[in-house]
Amino acid sequence: MFEILAIFILVYIGFILGQAYQIFKVRSMIRRIARDNDINLEEVLYEEEPENSKQEIMVLEAEKINGTLLIYNKLTNEFICQAETIEEAARTFNDRKKDVYGLIKYDETEMMFVGGKIEKSKK
Repeated sequence: MFEILAIFILVYIGFILGQAYQIFKVRSMIRRIARDNDINLEEVLYEEEPENSKQEIMVLEAEKINGTLLIYNKLTNEFICQAETIEEAARTFNDRKKDVYGLIKYDETEMMFVGGKIEKSKK
């Protein structure tokens, strides 16, 4: 019984050592490739992402009632803004939801509200 337990322990230790060796080999390969291509790994690994790189996108829905556009968050049904034109809606959306892109389909055209302006999809 003790022999079987000893074999299992030795197999487990061998497995752990094999994993450590593979990690060592992969890290060595990454360092070699970075060195050959003049890449500073510390700069790449520990560089902080700029604040504006994580951009949130909100899916919007437009409803037109008596000439007024009502803009809602399509996923939560939250009212966002109202406007007379889609351009005004883009500006109002930007005023209310800073640093958020708005994705909307209006008059069979897909467009985004980006920084208070409209960018239409290119098909």
